[in-house]
Amino acid sequence: MLDIRARVPRQPTTHIMLRKCYINDMSRSGLKNIVMLMSELTNLIRWMLSLCIYICWMLLNCKALKRRFRIMTETDHFLLHKKLEGKVAIITGGASGIGEATARLFAQHGARAIVIADIQDALGQSVAESIGHGQCTYVHCDVADEGQVKGLIDSTVEAFGNLDIMFSNAGVGKTGDLRQSILDLNLDASDRLFAINTRGMAACVKHAARAMVEGSVKGGSIVCTGSLAASTGVEQFIDYAMCKHAVLGLVRCASKGLGEYGIRVNCVSPGGVATPLTCNELLACNEMTLSVEECEKFLEGIMGLKGFGATKTKDIANAVLFLASQDSQFITGQNLIVDGGTKLP
Repeated sequence: MLDIRARVPRQPTTHIMLRKCYINDMSRSGLKNIVMLMSELTNLIRWMLSLCIYICWMLLNCKALKRRFRIMTETDHFLLHKKLEGKVAIITGGASGIGEATARLFAQHGARAIVIADIQDALGQSVAESIGHGQCTYVHCDVADEGQVKGLIDSTVEAFGNLDIMFSNAGVGKTGDLRQSILDLNLDASDRLFAINTRGMAACVKHAARAMVEGSVKGGSIVCTGSLAASTGVEQFIDYAMCKHAVLGLVRCASKGLGEYGIRVNCVSPGGVATPLTCNELLACNEMTLSVEECEKFLEGIMGLKGFGATKTKDIANAVLFLASQDSQFITGQNLIVDGGTKLP
């Protein structure tokens, strides 16, 4: 007999079919897992690349960040470092101009007490009030009167215990409308000029030095306002130039006598500074009206140092601060000229 089963293909059993389906599902699931894994790896690689780029950026900018931090630290140190902490100072001619700018700078640098001495009472009181009565006071004093100078210094020591800094700054540029050339030199008219600029300066140095020596003040500093005219000759205002030459001689002599007591004596000599006083003198010299701005333009024109404008009162005040503080503890008997390379006509 013919075996019919040999001709008919065998049908897969249910078990085999299920296993094939399972294998197919596993293959599809595995492929799906592989795709998901590749996606995760791609994201991980992207994240790592971003991290590497960020790290490289940080490394490249590390020096710049350090430099910025160092600048900020130095700025904070400058703001916190007060060069005159606890010091007592007298500033003659402190109601305006260079004296006023110096008083304000001394206050910023922690001076315990600042005494402004001047004959411009309204201006002096206003400056003292603006700085603060707890730190600054005003005293009327005409430096041409030695008795008033002595009283000023004695009252300061009595009120505050000692005197650390004397900035002898009071002075005038001329008397009346006289320009004082050598052929027309009026000695009688020059007496007032000498009384303030020379005799008054000597009185301030003398009595300030006595107070410092008697008070055993170590590190005392006396600064006098000179002038560029003390280092050169001029054709007009020669009585003013003579006064300032005398101031320079006073400073050099006083520094010799006071060095053993630890007291320094120096001079700061401005060139042209556009204060109202200077502008008024330029008016008399040029017989024309000049504003402060025009005065500055004129002064800038005769300066050798270009690009910074004309010298300001704050520039002279910074020089005074240097000479008054311990930054200049080994400097004495010197004349610090702050003129921007001015070329006198």
